[in-house]
Amino acid sequence: MMNLVLALAVLMLASCIDGEEEVFIHADGSAKMRVQYTVPGMMLSDLEADKLVEIVDKAVREKANLSLVTNQVQSQKGQKIINIEIDAENVMELNDLLDEEETGEDGEEPTKAGKILQALLGEMQVSLDGLTAGVDRNVDLQPLFDQYLGKMGPSVLGESEFRYTVHLPKAAETTNAHQSLNEGRTLKWGFKLRETKQHPIHMQMRAPVPLPWWVFAALAVVVVLLVAGIYRLIRKS
Repeated sequence: MMNLVLALAVLMLASCIDGEEEVFIHADGSAKMRVQYTVPGMMLSDLEADKLVEIVDKAVREKANLSLVTNQVQSQKGQKIINIEIDAENVMELNDLLDEEETGEDGEEPTKAGKILQALLGEMQVSLDGLTAGVDRNVDLQPLFDQYLGKMGPSVLGESEFRYTVHLPKAAETTNAHQSLNEGRTLKWGFKLRETKQHPIHMQMRAPVPLPWWVFAALAVVVVLLVAGIYRLIRKS
């Protein structure tokens, strides 16, 4: 009977794990990031949910070019639903947003909420090489599953998955996306959580960076001045 109860508890725990992320990268270099994670209520208490909100608020406030649109954790039918939306004036500011949580505050061990959030968001590296931007994202959920699901984790996660979407101003040059839509400007990934132990979540892409409007305006001014100078020289000669 005890084994049956434990098995049912694990199944309930795994059945309500879900993740959806969407990132919009604009031509001027700004970006918007929306995330929604659903986790079992037994994984995240009300106190820990408040701590998670506090961690996100602190991380965003410490970066001048980021603003927090949504930051909340709701309780619904025994689940915790995490909603975060961030506006970035510069997409580079999303680089390892929660990096400081790896060591905790003042050198202490990270809180449980910090560990969960760090595992869900993973690590993201944004690089710029000339007029090409690259994004590499790694999400390792296995320590989280090992702690809360034990050895049964992979077998009971079922169809639970994390889904990621990135919207680009120009088509990606290279990517490992599972789907490429909108002529390469919309990239989608989907990862079954039961497979993440053998194949950890990894996303990568490279895309051209559109020049801002003022670059073309400055070039136009230069051309006009150049033409005017040549015209004056011709008249004088």
